[in-house]
Amino acid sequence: MAGDPAQEAEDLGVLAPDGVIVIAGERITVRRFRFLEGMQLEQECQSLLGDLAKALNVETGPGGDEDPVMAKEAAAAAFDGADYGAVMAVFARHQTELLRLQEVSTGKSADWIAALDDENGFDLLMTFWGVNHPFFVRRVMMYIIQARLSGKTSAPPASPPS
Repeated sequence: MAGDPAQEAEDLGVLAPDGVIVIAGERITVRRFRFLEGMQLEQECQSLLGDLAKALNVETGPGGDEDPVMAKEAAAAAFDGADYGAVMAVFARHQTELLRLQEVSTGKSADWIAALDDENGFDLLMTFWGVNHPFFVRRVMMYIIQARLSGKTSAPPASPPS
């Protein structure tokens, strides 16, 4: 029995809320990463994620608090209070990975994204961040849990920039 198409579209919007931005008169859909995409992108962007966890100064010391809910709250709080300059510095150091993430999210080529003027590029980045920040929160949360379980006091080392 087929469901109501309007309801299915609304349900998908809740499950995977996407954003739309207009650049040079073109409507660009900025998609939230889907599950398997996120798994693949996490592997491709480990150095960016590691540096982002460090830049957020997330408390990862042992606290006897390995509860994923608490770790997610700590990661979300770190993002809420994030130093804009520190986050942008991470993105600047990892431009190739950032372009790859935006490429998957928008369906636009890395060359197209890189050629945007500053205003449109910044607007795209902010839309991308607004749509996909949960991807980053979840990965930083896992750094917190991993560090707490292993007794470390800092985020895992990031690999050299790509």
